[in-house]
Amino acid sequence: MSTLYLFDGIGLDNERLLTKLRALCFRPQNSAYFDVLCRALEQTLDYVGPDVCRQVLPEGLPLRSWLRGGTPAAPIGRANSILGGIFGIAYQLCHLQPAAPAVLTVEKPVGALGHSLGLHSAVVAGLHLRRTDEYFAQCAASLKLVALCLIRAHQVAGEQSDQASTVRFTDWRDGQRPPSAMASVSGVSTSDLLLLMNCPEQEAPGGHASSGVSLSLINSNRFHVLSGRPAALMALYSRIEQQLRAAGGVWSFLPSTAPFHSSILEPAFIQVRQDRNFIGFESRSDQLRFPVFGTNGRSNLQDSHDLLDEIARMSMVQLLDWPTAVDFAVSTASPTQVMDVGPGPGARAFTRHCLRGHPRHLRYRSAEHLQRSV
Repeated sequence: MSTLYLFDGIGLDNERLLTKLRALCFRPQNSAYFDVLCRALEQTLDYVGPDVCRQVLPEGLPLRSWLRGGTPAAPIGRANSILGGIFGIAYQLCHLQPAAPAVLTVEKPVGALGHSLGLHSAVVAGLHLRRTDEYFAQCAASLKLVALCLIRAHQVAGEQSDQASTVRFTDWRDGQRPPSAMASVSGVSTSDLLLLMNCPEQEAPGGHASSGVSLSLINSNRFHVLSGRPAALMALYSRIEQQLRAAGGVWSFLPSTAPFHSSILEPAFIQVRQDRNFIGFESRSDQLRFPVFGTNGRSNLQDSHDLLDEIARMSMVQLLDWPTAVDFAVSTASPTQVMDVGPGPGARAFTRHCLRGHPRHLRYRSAEHLQRSV
């Protein structure tokens, strides 16, 4: 059996993810791992300083206390993407430890693919580090990188909600999630969505259309995500609502607190580049033991000139084209099974959808279930 490792982005409610992390933290064999991660997070928060922390994390992020059973000062739900992203990579990297062989040595690895922030964990999987000290050092650097991608994104995005517009929208569409920086559009094809947006196909993906809204994620040919300021997204929805409904499309605002995969975050990406000395991410593409597939098209990060630059750009500002990435990964690596490392079901569901009708039929396995059986 040859295995393609799969990592989801922010795919679960933060409270559920914290519960999963606590369960992992309570296992004695994971104690050193969580100490490394908590220390790296604490160093990152000290690095950005209290003013930035108050701006983007007003309730704080005492992860060490939360893992020991401490109660967050306010409900965390899915209302903060910083928490979701940090919880997600902490969960994934715990399952890839050299001391947890059930995941990375059970079958032959032939590739790794990560959805959005999951790309960071896919790179760690591709390094296939088997010495615990080397692995922990990489975990610390990867956690710092993800945390800074999220923090810098929220610094740039600033206050994303227009309170007056939000009240009008919720009165108008009672029961729906209030406007945010990202919205899903399902039920219409990519080409039809671009037509509805009234922007040339070459303009919208990865860029910024004249409406201030960009097509940011193509999860499948009929499931997309748009990014922009909430007011711009609301204006677009108001303009295309009737046509979208007539075409069978469904619009829903997402619980994202920054417009990921959008050129709005280009200044945040530049800032992360400037943070690299603190991050300490020194891994190179020639150290990847098997292909790690990019999400911006048909690419293999083994060919990258700068891994930090590449994965930060892909997870912050570039269009995520999942159907193309999945097709390239499966065609190139020829896996016979997928090892889903989670934490959420999104990447697996989108992968299955993209492979409908594909000549290669894959078996899907769960890293979480494997570790439970060991």
